[in-house]
Amino acid sequence: MRPRALLLILIYIITLQVLGFGQFKVAPLGNTIYEGVFTGNGLLGTMTYLSGEKSVRVDIGRTDVYDHRANSADKLFDKARLSLGYFNLDLSCTIEQAKGDI
Repeated sequence: MRPRALLLILIYIITLQVLGFGQFKVAPLGNTIYEGVFTGNGLLGTMTYLSGEKSVRVDIGRTDVYDHRANSADKLFDKARLSLGYFNLDLSCTIEQAKGDI
C-alpha cells in the first residue's frame, strides 16, 4: 500500500474515534422486543429489553435454528426461526436509566 493512502486511512480512523463517529448509539430500552436493542453477528443474535422495573431480559437466537415442520407451503410461519432461550437479569433496585453507547 502506498504511504499516502495509509496516512489517509490512519487520519480517517483517528478522526472517527476523536469525534465519536462509528459508535453505536443505544436508544433507551423499552419493555418489548420491538423497543429493545438487537445485537448480533449474522449467525448468533440477542434481543435485550426491560421485562420489569427491576429486570432485564436477553433473548438468544441463531439464524440456522428453525422449525422443520413439513406439509405446508407457508414458510414464514412453518419454517420460522426458533429461539435458543433467554436470560433474566433480576436486580435488587429499580432501573432508573437504560441507555448507552456500544
